Amino acid sequence: MHRLSQLLPGLLFLCIFIVDTTAAEDHPIPDEYVYCTVCHGTLFKGNIATRAPKLTGLSAWYIESQLLAFRNGKRGNHVKDLAGLEMRPMAEMLSRNSVSRVSKLISALPSGLSIDTAATSNDRGQYLYNSCGACHGADGRGSQQLNAPNLVVQDSWYLTTQLNSYRHNIRGINDNDITGLQMLNASSILTSDQDVMDTVAYIKSLQN
Repeated sequence: MHRLSQLLPGLLFLCIFIVDTTAAEDHPIPDEYVYCTVCHGTLFKGNIATRAPKLTGLSAWYIESQLLAFRNGKRGNHVKDLAGLEMRPMAEMLSRNSVSRVSKLISALPSGLSIDTAATSNDRGQYLYNSCGACHGADGRGSQQLNAPNLVVQDSWYLTTQLNSYRHNIRGINDNDITGLQMLNASSILTSDQDVMDTVAYIKSLQN
């Protein structure tokens, strides 16, 4: 029994690797976009180690808008936005047509649940989310008309990082980034780390 308990972690990793590899074979990524998977993962499901968010589950219009924001210097230009600074030159490598193609490709991949589904709702988080819900919807699924992405498909660590980036004037400060400026204003209701944690916990509860 002790021997089996020692082997289980390795067996679990092997099973995940096999499933991921099989899934990757079912959804081959064109060579011109393979370098994107180095950070975002084989099927663009994100990687906390490289600070790369989960992209599956997001709409093509939103992925495209963010790639263009990086290409145009609206994102990834703050000295404290390390992940953004790394992403910006990657996006600049893509042509306008490539941005559109890869956005559609990613949005067509199976989404799956984000890795942290255990977060639960709380009254404080629900109250704070009211500001977010005006654009992202009561269900957190977003709205293209309001340029608001789906939040519930994203991992907690990334939501927390981005909300804190808005709080600390790292993201959304470019005068040409209209949606970023809107988000900067909307997130002003979050005045503490606990506010951010409660809001993210509530968003993740909407996934269920």
